[in-house]
Amino acid sequence: MAISVTILKLDQVENLEGASQKLLTGSRLDVRPDKVEWPLNDILQRRWRGHDNQPLGVNEITSGTDENYRYIFVNAYVERARRVVRDEQGQFLNRQDRINTVTADALFFEHNESVYCALYISNRGTKLNTILKDLLKEEIWGSITVFPTDYHIFDDTYYWIINRFLSENRVISDEPFMRIETFTGYTATTSDEAHSMTGEGERISAMLGTLAFSFSNDPFKSLKLHSSFIDESLLFNLSSNGYVEIYENDYDGSFCVGTNEQVKILLTLLIYKIVIPHIANTYQDALDNDEWSTEKRTDFIRQTGNAIIDRVQRELDEIELDL
Repeated sequence: MAISVTILKLDQVENLEGASQKLLTGSRLDVRPDKVEWPLNDILQRRWRGHDNQPLGVNEITSGTDENYRYIFVNAYVERARRVVRDEQGQFLNRQDRINTVTADALFFEHNESVYCALYISNRGTKLNTILKDLLKEEIWGSITVFPTDYHIFDDTYYWIINRFLSENRVISDEPFMRIETFTGYTATTSDEAHSMTGEGERISAMLGTLAFSFSNDPFKSLKLHSSFIDESLLFNLSSNGYVEIYENDYDGSFCVGTNEQVKILLTLLIYKIVIPHIANTYQDALDNDEWSTEKRTDFIRQTGNAIIDRVQRELDEIELDL
């Protein structure tokens, strides 16, 4: 099962203490609906809630490798009224039949002197807009950037990763050590922007599927990577806008230890504070050191085309032998 993470940047919050104050300010934004009739003594709850009755303050967590990280971990809870609130006799429906509920865990953390909120929701659907509108109100939080460029992955970075996988013994960096063990899925868009492509499974994407797409030189939208980072092994889907799906059951290492909740927090911090920044920095170093360039990408695409031809020819040869 994957942990889905949508990343937000709190543009006008300086630190976690500031985020804690805003959580307290917006911890009870209960309202009465204005578009439908509603019982006089009832309200719609819109609240930040601490886990296990913990306060909405700054906490600290220690990884299995003894690094300490500050964070705030809370739950966003929003109730909205449904359109139909009375039965055929004109009586109010039971409360659970009058409301829609949106809830999601949220992890606030600091990185490079900025504050981010990792919302544990998919990047599809209405949950994000509901939480932004009803809890992360601009009058309390200031401006918020959904999918900030800080965590964007350039299309060229994906090609660089695949090149390292195919040409450099899968090693992204030696210090600290990072290796792509395999990539088992991808999502991409063709150049005419009218078609998308998705591959899943090592045989498809790590072989013909991704190779063929690379040869077309079209943009990637995401890549599902099984990576070794120092002594950690993790599987995650890395989208170009910074959206991440982390496969917690495939994690193996000493960094993420503790309860399920603690592992979830540490996995998120590992990805957003360490792994993604390292990929971005190593890619930039490759550009600066002329280890990767437009010309080298062109050479890689040409070699990919030859690899496709060779593999197809081998398949044809095997078919002819079986006839």
